[in-house]
Amino acid sequence: MSKLVQSYPIIYQIQDVLTGTDSAFVIKGVTVGENPDGDYIDFGATLKGNQVVSLEEIGDISALDAFNRLRVSNPYTIFDSKQLYDKQPLLFDENTGGSATSVHSTTHARVRMTVTASASDYVIRQTKQRFNYQPGKSSLIFFTFMGDQDSGVTKRVGFFDGTGANYLTPNNGIFLQIDENDISWNICKNGSTTETVTQQNWNKDVMDGTGSSGINLDLGAVQLCVIDFEYLGTGTVRVGFVINKKLIYVHYFDHANDSTYTSVYMSTPNQPIRYDIQSDGSGSGYFDHICSTSMSEGGVEETGVTHTIDTENTHLDADTTDTPYVLLALRLKTTHLDLTIIPSFISMISETNDDFRWSIHLNPTYNGSLSYGDITNSGCQYAAGATANDITDQGLKTDAGYAKSNSVIDLPIKSLPRLGSQIDGTRDELILAVTPLSSNADIQGSLSFKELL
Repeated sequence: MSKLVQSYPIIYQIQDVLTGTDSAFVIKGVTVGENPDGDYIDFGATLKGNQVVSLEEIGDISALDAFNRLRVSNPYTIFDSKQLYDKQPLLFDENTGGSATSVHSTTHARVRMTVTASASDYVIRQTKQRFNYQPGKSSLIFFTFMGDQDSGVTKRVGFFDGTGANYLTPNNGIFLQIDENDISWNICKNGSTTETVTQQNWNKDVMDGTGSSGINLDLGAVQLCVIDFEYLGTGTVRVGFVINKKLIYVHYFDHANDSTYTSVYMSTPNQPIRYDIQSDGSGSGYFDHICSTSMSEGGVEETGVTHTIDTENTHLDADTTDTPYVLLALRLKTTHLDLTIIPSFISMISETNDDFRWSIHLNPTYNGSLSYGDITNSGCQYAAGATANDITDQGLKTDAGYAKSNSVIDLPIKSLPRLGSQIDGTRDELILAVTPLSSNADIQGSLSFKELL
């Protein structure tokens, strides 16, 4: 039997490459043993002399995601935005008040939101779509901004929506707030900010030069922020900054196994990315909206429920040649603005001897009105078009094609951007339209979509 004689380890302390802190150890060297023949052998080491160290021994570092998995990493991008050429009006809605301004700069790839010393001044920029959280996977959000503390001005940025007067009251989500007195990370739930932690109380790094990073936070410089979280109704939210390639978490909001929290910490984890600034009337300032992304770490599986809407044997009388008509329309319910809807398949047929063109539109303008009804067991509503619903402005046309008379067309589709809503709650409409290439066409159709809950 072999026996242990002596161990000669050499211990090297290494830096966590993401945070710059000395938080991990590698044991490297030779463990010497003697076998029954009296020969000395290497015990319990790799060919390179490394002794295995488990993740538990490494400890709590930013190389682990919100569910304590090693970030190897395979994030799946759900949304990203750069302000290169314009304000991205298809992705972001904007609301301004008073004398506030919002100006895009191609040179600086930003939107500068500016308020004067008027209590009616505000600017809100918020994505129309809320981004779906998948339970068991870490949601990761990055965003960049510039905006220092200004007297009488409040600035917010993060993964949250707004409600109430001027839509400036945080509703649900996670955000950084900058005002004349404090810099704070916050969580809001159902219209109330339920957790607020100011800089001097951040529990990981106060970023005043005395924390583990040794860095002073300078809001007079461009900042890159990070949020990641586990939800399932509870779990940890981590917030921080990325500086010189180092991911520095400054605060953990821990919710699980804490009797302070007897219900979910926010009503829904499906939130938009949002920037806003407002004046209380005593001061002026600006806030720069630069770049943002929302990702799911570990990929995305589009689990959900598939629904289909159709004309239900009542054809559309598409009477006038080369005139586009609404065939079918889809929108979110007012109570389900945080859902993700993925159009997947269309089918159409001309019952008459008429060729036609089909097209898919986001928010076109049409004559008349549509009669929407709820879809059973769904967060959506739908409507079937009529002869009176001819399209006068095509909005964003995302797909199109042609079909022969007396033939069925069946096609997979993937329409982007996806359904969302404006800051004031106005909902996007997804329209399947048909344009007859001869008069008096009778057309039927269907639209299938997946609903991620």
